Amino acid sequence: FLKRNHGYGYNDMIALPTLTKDSLLENLARRYKYEVVYTYVGDIVVSVNPFKNVGNTGKAIRNKYKGGSRTALPPHIYALVDHAYNEMVRNEKSQSILISGESGAGKTEAMKIALSYIGEVSAKKGQRVSDEVASRLMQTNPIMEALGNAKTVRNNNSSRFGKHFDVQFSANGVIIGAFTSAYLLEKPRITVHLEGERNYHVFYMLAKAPAAVRESLGLTKWQGYK
Repeated sequence: FLKRNHGYGYNDMIALPTLTKDSLLENLARRYKYEVVYTYVGDIVVSVNPFKNVGNTGKAIRNKYKGGSRTALPPHIYALVDHAYNEMVRNEKSQSILISGESGAGKTEAMKIALSYIGEVSAKKGQRVSDEVASRLMQTNPIMEALGNAKTVRNNNSSRFGKHFDVQFSANGVIIGAFTSAYLLEKPRITVHLEGERNYHVFYMLAKAPAAVRESLGLTKWQGYK
């Protein structure tokens, strides 16, 4: 992955000779063909979901982006997070990273990649506390996904709500706390959803729970619910 920095289209689409919808899509398609899924547009990182592991994450790659040169490495979420983290520590001002996209675009995975990088770079300065908080923050994902994710016609694990992760740091950049806020939950899905789609994952988990749990909730087989 780290060798794919040149010859795979434009790393930063601001440098395109002509900025049009067609030229942007053509550049993204060319890079996607070679499994280069990240592309810059100035300070923005455009991510095209490959729906498979293309070998662009992991500890070894994260280490390359810690304080690394933006132009010397392929575009990556790691570079964006590293810049935000360093700006926070250097200027002592809060930073925000907005992850947006349509269903199936890879927002949840992008968030996990960002959190893993923050946790690791912070751990260098305060191992025990940082590791513990970062680990707990990551462990909230399965719970939130069970309660707020569902199968849609486009995505088997689509988030049907918004998430805001607020991570607190010490003066020297060590994670000391965090909390998660959820909003805009798609409540109608609980009773009504399109053909080919499903209720929230937690419903099916409860429908397959031990008999004592199902009886206490008045649940029968999930196939009996429309």
